[in-house]
Amino acid sequence: MVMNDVWRTIWYVLNLRLVPVGKTDLTVGLLLYIIIMLWIVITTSKSFKEKVLEPILAKTNLDTHVQSAVGLISHYAMVAVGAIIVLNTAGIDLTSLTVVVGALGLGLSLGLQTVAKNMAGGFMILYEKPIRIGDRVQISDTVGSVTRIALRATTIRTDDGTDITVPNADFMSNKIINWTSPPKDFRISVPVTVNGIPEIEDVKSALLKLALENPLVLPDPAPEVLLDSFEDSKVKFILRASTKDYSAATGGLKSALNYAIYPAIAKLRDARIKELVKEDIAEEEEHRKALLKQADTSGSAEASAVPLSDDKISEVWHNKFEKPPGESR
Repeated sequence: MVMNDVWRTIWYVLNLRLVPVGKTDLTVGLLLYIIIMLWIVITTSKSFKEKVLEPILAKTNLDTHVQSAVGLISHYAMVAVGAIIVLNTAGIDLTSLTVVVGALGLGLSLGLQTVAKNMAGGFMILYEKPIRIGDRVQISDTVGSVTRIALRATTIRTDDGTDITVPNADFMSNKIINWTSPPKDFRISVPVTVNGIPEIEDVKSALLKLALENPLVLPDPAPEVLLDSFEDSKVKFILRASTKDYSAATGGLKSALNYAIYPAIAKLRDARIKELVKEDIAEEEEHRKALLKQADTSGSAEASAVPLSDDKISEVWHNKFEKPPGESR
């Protein structure tokens, strides 16, 4: 008796009318049927794409980007056809959905503008192919490799392994740098600022030598050093070098060159400082000898002098470079 009441209640709920759709009354049972069948259609389509279609496409000579596009379009096509079949089997007249389609269109124009822009961007990426899976790209401050292209967003994996989801609309409105398409040599520029102490030609030779010693730098085209500008007592150079490694071109190579440049420039600076100080000491020594010789001739006691002390060396430095060694600027 109790079970009969339960089944009678369930049957009543399932046949409870919600809204009329054309000539068909949409009941709770019919709505559940549609939801379950649509879930089955979507799950089956996704499983078919991943387990059947993608392995078949992988064996073809199609580009990876084309394979992804074919799989994605096939998935949405199967879902659309399945949805139509489910609605037909549910007894719903598709012509009666005109009002619903119109409402969806109004919603897209008002509340779903961002989604529509992202989907449009996804179709543009699939059609024009400005980026492909595996490409090394830079968009705004994000740099990494493309791992997935979907209809709404694209996934970029950065050098530290972080997956960043970028809306496809950003690829339509922002500047994109594709480091891998087409294959090419990548040119990097390393700014180097040096105080005016070392000789310019010595700095140029040192920078070229360091660039050619790095195995990632191409000998052809050869590296070059440009004299960029002068500012106060500083000279600005730009070291330009080429590489075929796009990962290195986006940061690693520049860092490696900077690590090598810093001690090399410091060595040049220290050597030049010692050379200039020695020259000044030699000049002072010659001047002292001349005074001594003059004193011997004239017999003046004021002609005697003492050897140069550390204070004198510091004074020479101050006269030439404004600050003695070790004193903070």
